[in-house]
Amino acid sequence: MLPFPRIFPDRAWTLGDVVVTSDNVIVSGTVLGLMALLVVLFNVTRLGRLLQAVFQSQRGAALIGLNVNAVHGIVWGAGAALAALGGVLLAPITLLYPDMGVWVLVRGFAAMTLAGSARFPAPCSAA
Repeated sequence: MLPFPRIFPDRAWTLGDVVVTSDNVIVSGTVLGLMALLVVLFNVTRLGRLLQAVFQSQRGAALIGLNVNAVHGIVWGAGAALAALGGVLLAPITLLYPDMGVWVLVRGFAAMTLAGSARFPAPCSAA
């Protein structure tokens, strides 16, 4: 197993019995920032309303003139960009070995399953 070269500062803090490293702080801060950005994007912006319209009813969105295929392309591109960012953030804190993605895959599938069954409040309606 080979360690990936460090790209974050090598610092650690203790909070009682918990050790927090700079990797934890940077990754958690980035994830929280992206979550806040996506909440604002989906609930406030025109693009968020467009995405909601397309995913509520693709046929209805197409009937009012929205380019459904372009929206799908944007979403797939954004998903790929988020996956790449996740890889960049995850690489420095994992070791390089043949089945290194298994633990991420299992935890990611569990998170997707739990998040998919959760009920989130409906976004604000346009006035």
